[in-house]
Order: sequence, then C-alpha cells, then structure tokens
Amino acid sequence: MQDKSIFLDGKKIKDRRILLKMSQSDLAKNITTQATISLMENQNRVPNIVILLEILSRLNLEFTDIGSNNSDEQEIETLFTRHLIHEEIKNPVSFQFEQQKIKSGNKTDFYEHIIRALDHFYNKNPDYYKALENLKLAAQESQFKSISKLNQYVIYQYLALCQNGLGCVKAARNYFDEMLANEPNTSVISDEQCRCILKVRSNYIDFLVENGEYQLSEYYIKESLVLCKHRYTIYLVSNFYRQWANIQKNTGKNDLFLKYMFRADNVDTFLAL
Repeated sequence: MQDKSIFLDGKKIKDRRILLKMSQSDLAKNITTQATISLMENQNRVPNIVILLEILSRLNLEFTDIGSNNSDEQEIETLFTRHLIHEEIKNPVSFQFEQQKIKSGNKTDFYEHIIRALDHFYNKNPDYYKALENLKLAAQESQFKSISKLNQYVIYQYLALCQNGLGCVKAARNYFDEMLANEPNTSVISDEQCRCILKVRSNYIDFLVENGEYQLSEYYIKESLVLCKHRYTIYLVSNFYRQWANIQKNTGKNDLFLKYMFRADNVDTFLAL
C-alpha cells in the first residue's frame, strides 16, 4: 500500500544503497523483504512508517533526504504526518526546528498556526482558548483542504478537545462529528496510522464517558478492540478495557467492572514481562 502522505523518491534510496555497496537484500535484512525495497526504489511505494524509518537509519539518511521534488509544503506535510503519528508533535519546538530545515523561504502559515496551537495545548497549564484560536486559523488556510485525511482527522480532534476544555460541549461534539467523518479506512492504513486512530478514538471515548453517553462509548470501545485484534496490536487494549470498566462502575454493574479491570490488569502484566 502506498502511503499518500509520504512523498518518496525511490531513486534516492537506490543511489544511496549502491553508494554503500549494499544489495536490496542487505538493506532489507531484519527489517522487511527484498521485494519491499524493490517497490520503494522502482515504484515509489512506501511501507509503513516504522519500516521506512529503520531503512533510513541503515542508510544514514534523514527523512527529508528522500523527499521527491515536490514543494516545501508537501515535504512539511510529510514531516507533520510523522510527528502526529509518533506524537512527537507534543514537543512543538522539535517540529519547528525540523520544519525550518525544510523551508526555503516560503511562508507556511498553516503549520505555524498548528505549532502555536499545540504549544498552548500541551503547556503545563493548557490555554485552550489560544490553542483553539490558532487551530481555527489553521483550518481556514488553503493547505487544510490538501493535507491527508489522517491529519484532518487529528486536527478536528484537537479542535474538539479544546472546545471541551473550555466547557463548550456542544461545539466539541460538532468537531468530533467532523473528526469521525474524516476517519481513514482502517483496512488500508499502515500499522502506525492505525495506532494514531486508536489514540484519537480513546480520547473521543473519554469525552463520551465524561458526558454520560455510555452506549455510544461501548460501541467505540468494542470497535476499537476488534481493530486491535485484526491488526494484531496490543496498543491501548488495556486502556480500552479500563474505559469499559469505568462505564460499568458508573452504571452500577460491579461484576462487569471487575471483569474488565481483570482483563486490563492482565494485559498490563503481559506487557511488563
């Protein structure tokens, strides 16, 4: 599957590999398959981002070194996607530094609004009003319509969380509705993008539980656990069970509360081994 949020020039991968006197099999060893390397080099096909980053590390390349000849905005979009998926954007200074390495003089108001917004959002004492103000400015920029569906999905989540932090539940729900409308098809995304979606869903579930919407909460918990099973990931499984247990506690179903807490604790024990 090609990740359309990554702009890859396969020739740059190939040229670097040849310079280091590596075969495709050498480059793929313990990371992926030779066939995947071939797809990257000859068809600009992109594996999931974890594999891509491991390949770049082996070649001693930076993420921006393998960008195509697209505009600065496209390369910054690539960087933005990586930060969102890995939650590195919780450190906006790091994102801003990397963005400056890409920029060649073009003004990128959209991303600067996002940086300022998340700086306010992740501050020790979050300023939801200023974060929301900058997110709204970003959403009004022309770039917003051209970024990937995953990034729009995540930004709508932040808009909703800011509104909720300000006590505007109705506005938060409207943004969450926009978020859900932009959720990527989970059957055709990479594992790392799937993790991003699971994290966003978990935040949405917290909002639903907080507002007593238990039936809808349980629906998304069940859907998310099914997704975890299908994608063979344990990411957030214990968290989803704890959210489910919290619902049972709030509705007086103590037997189910103990059942789901037991499952959550067992997952945590497994991860600690």
